[in-house]
Amino acid sequence: MKNKLTISIIVPVYNGEQYITDCLESLFKQTYKAKEIIIVDDGSTDNTTTSVISPAILIKTDGRLGAGAARNLGASKATGDILLFTDIDVIAPPNWIEKTLRVIDEKNVRCGGGGYCGPVEDVFMQWFAYQELAWRRRNFHGHVSTLVSNNLFCERNLFLSSGGFPETYRTASSEDMEFSWNISRKESIWWEKDNG
Repeated sequence: MKNKLTISIIVPVYNGEQYITDCLESLFKQTYKAKEIIIVDDGSTDNTTTSVISPAILIKTDGRLGAGAARNLGASKATGDILLFTDIDVIAPPNWIEKTLRVIDEKNVRCGGGGYCGPVEDVFMQWFAYQELAWRRRNFHGHVSTLVSNNLFCERNLFLSSGGFPETYRTASSEDMEFSWNISRKESIWWEKDNG
């Protein structure tokens, strides 16, 4: 790796008390340590906020604003060179950051992502995203036009200059697709099927 890049992990959460311990544990066990892990609570009404433990940092939105707004708030507070996004119901493999940095170095990209495995509830968007990811994991890697935010990285300066995720969606929707589509109009973005 040419430079020792610093990593800020950003995880939005709304009522994720049942997932947060496993998610944080997986982030704390990374072989390449993050500079910071930022948990952005988006108006949870359960015990999510009391489950955030150090060294993770907890910040809060002003009520229920949606995942896009929560991620943008986390990005505005982040200080790492690379923003690495995931979701609260994801358990990251221990070499997740290491693989991400390898992709950045080898593919010479400023934005990209990969697959994940997580629970799929009986919700159309979750089912659709799972099916798309399953297809990509089996069949594809390379330059793409869209990414999903459960495993997405972006150079912080590029993210901020792009305006971040759209904030019009109050529930998880296609804000990640819109964000990555906008980036892909100017930059090459990479999908790495083995990173997740």
